[in-house]
Amino acid sequence: MNTMVLRAGALASILFLARVVPVAAQNATVGAFGLGWGQGTITCTMCSSNGTYDGVTLRLSYGKTVNPHLRALFDYAEWSHLGTSGGGVTGSDWEKDTEDFTASLEYFPWTVRHGFFLEGGLGLTVAKVWVTDTTGLRRHGWGVKAGIGYDLFPTHSISVAPTLAFSYGSIGSIYYPLGSSTLWAAGWKHVVVSAGLDLTFHHRSS
Repeated sequence: MNTMVLRAGALASILFLARVVPVAAQNATVGAFGLGWGQGTITCTMCSSNGTYDGVTLRLSYGKTVNPHLRALFDYAEWSHLGTSGGGVTGSDWEKDTEDFTASLEYFPWTVRHGFFLEGGLGLTVAKVWVTDTTGLRRHGWGVKAGIGYDLFPTHSISVAPTLAFSYGSIGSIYYPLGSSTLWAAGWKHVVVSAGLDLTFHHRSS
């Protein structure tokens, strides 16, 4: 949890600096930092991490307004289950974490200055499971995401957006330790459904 908090603070500082420092040829650039809560559902065979778990979410994104209805973003989202509560008959003491690195689009039906938006994207997804800092695994696959939100005060330099998001990741077979022929999990997939609040910084060059 401490690592996640430190990462959030560092990246939020970068987004803030990106807003306040003028950049040549930059037009309607946005950066967002968000926190929330979500449920992650893991399905796999030959593994002990099956189940649905509550967890905290972190989101950071950076991008640019393409036209009055569309934003293009690079998006990072993390879901983390910390502790022993949640689904799963065995192995519930293992900590679980997913990360998504997504190229996404936000579509505003009534233009970017009128709040409501739809979001979707494709990218890389990462699954992490561990007992201690030195005993665990990290594997990657492909993922998709979708969501809706409403940007409050979109004409200001800083706005707030409540969001609902869905992400799906497919990892496949996981061998542990890395490089071995020992199958740890087969058919790994995860789904995260979350609600959060994003703080968005808008930089509009004159």
